[in-house]
Amino acid sequence: MRQLIEHLREDVGKVTEPKAQALFETSAEVLTGWSKPSTIMKQKAKQRGELNPRRPAQRKEPPMPQGDKSSYTDKQKRQAEHIEAGYEKKGLSTKSAEARAWATVNKISGGGKKSGSGRKKA
Repeated sequence: MRQLIEHLREDVGKVTEPKAQALFETSAEVLTGWSKPSTIMKQKAKQRGELNPRRPAQRKEPPMPQGDKSSYTDKQKRQAEHIEAGYEKKGLSTKSAEARAWATVNKISGGGKKSGSGRKKA
């Protein structure tokens, strides 16, 4: 950034047109103003131990717990097994095939067992 500012200031003397000189001067001033806050931000981020001052360190939360399948009906479990076998046949890993299978079952039926009348039918 400093090199660019210095280059702009040097070019002011090389140009004879007043508008071009004003453009170079203004650009150098604007960039000087921008570089100061970023330097301060970097210093503060370094003090806080962050790598990127514009993106503060995210707190890592534990992964979401995987739900048990006891709330699904026997039919939904059979569907998931059948869908999983199809994905494995296509070459997916067992883990991703299972995840996709349950996602598909959830999409089809809206999740686990649902009670009550007036529910959307699968």
